Amino acid sequence: MTEIKKYIDTYPNIKTVNLKTLNLNTLNGEIDNPYSKWIIDNALTKDDAKDVIDFMSKHANVIHQDNKFFDRIEWMYKGVPITFYIKKLSYGISNVVCYGGKLVDYHLNKLDI
Repeated sequence: MTEIKKYIDTYPNIKTVNLKTLNLNTLNGEIDNPYSKWIIDNALTKDDAKDVIDFMSKHANVIHQDNKFFDRIEWMYKGVPITFYIKKLSYGISNVVCYGGKLVDYHLNKLDI
């Protein structure tokens, strides 16, 4: 998470930063393709969400939080708004895709439609 602050400090002309999680492309939790490995090594996964929120809330001012449809939190760090979007499953079925011959949501939970 210190990478977020370092990024803003390195590029002071940035107007806004948007963060989002990437989900592993696997149903069984195993690293079964290069995309999953890249996500684990480099990206924010849905399991990182609490850590991001805790870290950013300690190092920047929370200026907005919206939990109606998305979990959306916005902080202000050195005059730069940082927005973090996290989709919640409790709002119903969203982003239905076919994976491995089954219908799943973006969190790779099996859906029975």
